[in-house]
Amino acid sequence: MTCGLRLRSRSSPQTRRLSSGCPFGGNTHYGWNASAVQTAREDHEYGHVGPDRYLAGGRFRPAGDPPSAPRPRGETEGAPRLADAGLRSPGSDRPLDPPRGTRHARHRAPLRQVTLVQNDAGIAQLLVGVHDERIARLVLASCEALDNYPPGFQGKALHAAGRIPGALRLLLQSFRSPFLAGMQTSLGGMAARPIPHELVLRWYGPLLGDPAIRRDLTAFLRGTRKDTYLRAAERLRTFDRPALVVWGAQDRMMPPSTGRRLAELLPRGEYVEIPDARTLISLDNPEALCAALRRFIAAHPAPVRRGAA
Repeated sequence: MTCGLRLRSRSSPQTRRLSSGCPFGGNTHYGWNASAVQTAREDHEYGHVGPDRYLAGGRFRPAGDPPSAPRPRGETEGAPRLADAGLRSPGSDRPLDPPRGTRHARHRAPLRQVTLVQNDAGIAQLLVGVHDERIARLVLASCEALDNYPPGFQGKALHAAGRIPGALRLLLQSFRSPFLAGMQTSLGGMAARPIPHELVLRWYGPLLGDPAIRRDLTAFLRGTRKDTYLRAAERLRTFDRPALVVWGAQDRMMPPSTGRRLAELLPRGEYVEIPDARTLISLDNPEALCAALRRFIAAHPAPVRRGAA
């Protein structure tokens, strides 16, 4: 389960965090690589581009590490257990706690004035009003929101499979076939043009090869509630910082009408549609997405902290 991709500024503590949907894992080949590298090269400020970590067997592991057998229970050195990290499935009645692994990373390079960008999954919304003190700007890109959860046929099929023993593994095995993965009712319906199958295999390699990651995803799916994002929407009304809602104009799984409603909820929300794009905007039209992100960040400079140079 991917945690995301992070870009750090050379000249300031500002950070852009690009987060993807939960099942996309491995080497963070989610299209964010192309978008992030382009952004970093063109603005000459965000020079460090690197993958964050994904979950395996309830533990954080650096993205790109090969799948391996889960560590013995209780062994947490260098890989905090999921239970210790405080992660919860969306809709949990317990407060969402920042992962302990994330806090550990902050000691090495504190994350401040973060521009948090989330595509596909809507989990960034769950931070608002709970643990959003480090977020300077929020970008929600064609993602789960409001009453569209689980989203579309694909989301409903994934959540249903998570509740039937053996069904999730069977569903994931279908992604080994270019034909099945490319169907409009599968991954093919999330992009405006065919997704290279080698990319699909990179995305889902960890889930296909590591039972511990499948167990995490199963637990995640079984712990969700249908009203997760309707409940989160009430807190979005209190988010007083700049927010951009950017949506694929041709998105079928996440209808643009949902994006417009989402932008209206945010006090400082803006709405932009990206042409020739569905859910995976960063694959379909990375140039337009990067341009929208650059305009938004330039129009809303992060406040200078007292005592900052």
